[in-house]
Amino acid sequence: MNAEPSPDHVSTAEAAAILGVTPHTVRKAVRSGDLPAVAVHGNIRIPRSALSGAPAAAPDPNSATIAEMLFGQPLDQLPLLVDASWLAPRLGMCVRTCQRAINDGDIPSVLVGRRRRVPTIALLHWLYGKNVAA
Repeated sequence: MNAEPSPDHVSTAEAAAILGVTPHTVRKAVRSGDLPAVAVHGNIRIPRSALSGAPAAAPDPNSATIAEMLFGQPLDQLPLLVDASWLAPRLGMCVRTCQRAINDGDIPSVLVGRRRRVPTIALLHWLYGKNVAA
């Protein structure tokens, strides 16, 4: 059971369709670093902006710019802590897979009471700096 596709990130199959290549070619480009991506529990997500054809300029590495680039909102409008139900549709994955990634430590999180929550700042730095090997 998959979540609705994220407007900001696409799967390797969707990226392949957009670029007119095979999913294998997309995975090779991710592995070589030619195409930026994030991997969570085996799900590779590629920013839609990376598929525009024009090489993207390196973004300013501050958190406010990263938040705007990834989520389309300024950092001060994002919640301080998020859960799997908030994060999953933005990464284009199902809630259960996202929760498993949080619980397994694949996504940085903190324990609040008995529930795991993801600090927005840690999430932004993790997404921006994530190195993917497909």
